[in-house]
Amino acid sequence: MRSALLAGRDHATLGAIEVVAEGACAVALSRGGAAKTYSHTEPNEDACLFAVGPGGAVLAVADGHHGAIGAEIAMRHLLEHNAEHWTAPSAGSPDELEREVSAAVSAANLAILDEAERSSLPPSPTTLCLVVIRPEDDILVHASAGDSHIFWTRDAAPVDIGWVAQSPERPAYLGYPPSAEREAKRGIGTFPLAGTRSVVLVTDGFSEHGIGHDNPETELHAIQSQSLSCAADLRPIETCRGVAQSANQIQRKHRAGDNLGCAVWIAD
Repeated sequence: MRSALLAGRDHATLGAIEVVAEGACAVALSRGGAAKTYSHTEPNEDACLFAVGPGGAVLAVADGHHGAIGAEIAMRHLLEHNAEHWTAPSAGSPDELEREVSAAVSAANLAILDEAERSSLPPSPTTLCLVVIRPEDDILVHASAGDSHIFWTRDAAPVDIGWVAQSPERPAYLGYPPSAEREAKRGIGTFPLAGTRSVVLVTDGFSEHGIGHDNPETELHAIQSQSLSCAADLRPIETCRGVAQSANQIQRKHRAGDNLGCAVWIAD
């Protein structure tokens, strides 16, 4: 398994973009294109990761609130406890994998609470978007908590299949005591992977009202279309970089910033 994890506490330069790619996967992280105009704890509270192995790939993004530690803990928990199994040659049936993904989100939540208790500090809530991609098994499993996005592209423009598209209610962020009500609000599902062109996970620095794009699907479609002019092996990194650059540009236009985490998988 090869992997990359970008954590916000390591990337605090305004306007800078860090991008890492491996095969079909890429991640990008930026503090943003403009200074935050709202109350916040740290300059960059987002995190993102990919892991890729012989059986598939894992993508995740997280948008921390009241500090970066919640997002970072969620990412590290998935990388250390789940990613190697999910990217191995055999990872179980679709139903088994969906149950494992749901359990992993709950376990990441508990890891955030455990760290708060250990450090005697309040928990740092976070969004979490997670996708497991298994090409040989024709499986795409997704899960989300909070208002980050999972954009799935097949034959047409990207479609948001994450929490934002599934529930009009208040987001059920991680970093709070577990309850059946919060777990029921998490968007979890499984699709056949066949026909999928790309999967793009991105935090709300790309879409937040007055900060990001009013129509993020349209902007992402333009970025993906532009990436088609690149060699196939460069499209993941160019798509990721394009999302971050586009977010930073619109934030500078609005003179209001937010952190941006992005993770991309593009089919061969």
